[in-house]
Amino acid sequence: MKRRITTVSRMALTACVAGGLLTGSAAHAQKSADFNGDGIADLAVGAPHENIGALISAGAVHIICGSSVQLTASGSQFWHQNSSGVLDASEIDDRFGSALACGDFNKDGFADLAIGIPGEDLGSIYDAGAVAILYGSPNSLRSNGSQIWHQDSTGIADAAEEGDEFGAALAARDFNKDGFADLAIGVPGEDVGDIVDAGIVHILYGSATGLNRKFSQVWWQGSGGMLDAAETGDRFGSSLVAADFTGDGIGDLAVGAPGQMVNAFADAGAVHVMLGSLSRLTATGNQVFTQDAIGLDASEEGDSFGWALAAADFNKDKKADLVIGAPFEDLGEITEAGAVHVLYSTATGPAAVNSLFLHQSVEGMPDFAEQRDWFGFALAAADFNRDGFADLAIGSPFETIDEHTETGAVFVLQGSLTGVTTTNAALWHQDTPNVPGDNAQWDNFGSALTVGDYNGDSKLDLVVAVPGDDFPNVVDGGSITVLYSGGAVGLTSTGCQCWHQNVSGIADKCEPDDYFGDSLGR
Repeated sequence: MKRRITTVSRMALTACVAGGLLTGSAAHAQKSADFNGDGIADLAVGAPHENIGALISAGAVHIICGSSVQLTASGSQFWHQNSSGVLDASEIDDRFGSALACGDFNKDGFADLAIGIPGEDLGSIYDAGAVAILYGSPNSLRSNGSQIWHQDSTGIADAAEEGDEFGAALAARDFNKDGFADLAIGVPGEDVGDIVDAGIVHILYGSATGLNRKFSQVWWQGSGGMLDAAETGDRFGSSLVAADFTGDGIGDLAVGAPGQMVNAFADAGAVHVMLGSLSRLTATGNQVFTQDAIGLDASEEGDSFGWALAAADFNKDKKADLVIGAPFEDLGEITEAGAVHVLYSTATGPAAVNSLFLHQSVEGMPDFAEQRDWFGFALAAADFNRDGFADLAIGSPFETIDEHTETGAVFVLQGSLTGVTTTNAALWHQDTPNVPGDNAQWDNFGSALTVGDYNGDSKLDLVVAVPGDDFPNVVDGGSITVLYSGGAVGLTSTGCQCWHQNVSGIADKCEPDDYFGDSLGR
């Protein structure tokens, strides 16, 4: 039987990028993912439900290298906790690779990879969670010097507890402008005192020796000047995105709390924004957004505003704007159609003024809202057509196309001087001409998204997860689709690639319920 995506089974896609003649957030993305230092982006693909031997859902991560032509299997890598030199060991339901983030934590010129293991047991503490770090080198990622972090690590605040899910979400950025990438770690199952599943976020700072415990921080709602208060089921830290929202050259952090209750509406959702500084992330000037606060829609039960996050400069004002997914938003009588909010930034960060409310019933959209589309379940942003304005990709993984239930689709909207626009909006799916594969029930095309310049042409490309993709005798083996940029025309199906574990040169093989592509590095 096909697996259905549920609100407790979050799919994420993470991509790693390098080199290139890019500016702003695109340049950051490009630089953050070059594991082997060749100036071309590489791609990390998570398969957190991969079995390692008899260990069900132990999890694994594939590395596919960029080249001057396209992504290539040459030099590909296959990592799991039983790989030589990787700390700890694979265990049942670890879900190694559930979240991925790329950044140069030791400033040696090679991107490093943080790998979330939210199902990691620490002794008898089930699903406490952990994060593994693999460092880059001329030969791509290496296990020499690898690290593992969790809440029982010396110098890390708090203590590991059952169901914390440390590492369920990750984001990397330089939050203190010292030149070293830092790491934000979501712990959405963390209890704050007696407040169950309130959620917290840990920050580890980079150094010449990599991530370390010095100056590490822990944040939750109401801590140290943070707005709002921790409440049961908020799941603060379920989603993260790091970007420069104020244009001051320092990384900032947006944190999703999709379980936040708003005006007695359970799981309405909220998003917090914290600003970086020359010392560390700070609560000074922090913001909290709900759909009620933005004003274009109302907070309602089960919307899960903040489920997905993205950031990029859509109006070319040199400040990243914030995109917030509410995939379970009802549009009138159309339940769980999904919606997306775009908040444009000012010198003090994202603002509700002039914000944009997007859904499939907005004029100019190439499709229309239907029940259970889950529009906004996944988000990514980059300048695909090289006009200087970032464009927005929106995953709608339960989209039904030509009677193929929940086959999935991706919408791409262009940026402009006034921000994101539906003019020339594009719709992508597996029956789009020259896109590999076919629309099939429960493929869930668009469950996760990421971007990178994988052929070194200084144009950013889009990766789309298809974790429910089937192969002969293999249900839910999973695949990813890579759409390359054609420059001024934007994304094109010319040269489009499909990757899975049966591709020659890729380690392992397609097996039932692998869900290859469940997460991608970014």
